Amino acid sequence: MYEKEKMIRYIEDNGLNEKTRIRDKVYQRYYAMKYLREVVGLTFQEIANILGKENHTTIIHGSKQFDIFGRYKDFQFSTEELRILFPITSRKIKLDNSGFESSHLVTALQLLQRQLNKNK
Repeated sequence: MYEKEKMIRYIEDNGLNEKTRIRDKVYQRYYAMKYLREVVGLTFQEIANILGKENHTTIIHGSKQFDIFGRYKDFQFSTEELRILFPITSRKIKLDNSGFESSHLVTALQLLQRQLNKNK
């Protein structure tokens, strides 16, 4: 698990495991939480232990915050170095060999549902 050790070293070198409410550090911590969960596949409790947090609920909250703040410019600016060093790639499931992905299916179903609701 090279990604895990690399991220842990980054966290320690940049003080992301320290108690601080400085916005840049908080955003970077959210990014690290999401990366360790989505890419490395650690449990919430394992991530909490790495970041020096008391329990896993802090990590669950941080992952939700990532989803909320991830599109904001100041978040993107604060996490630019992390995004370059540790890219979070989406895990899309191929349904068949035609190149059709599950995300396309969800989008198609949502569009269909909207059309049905308009016709009622």
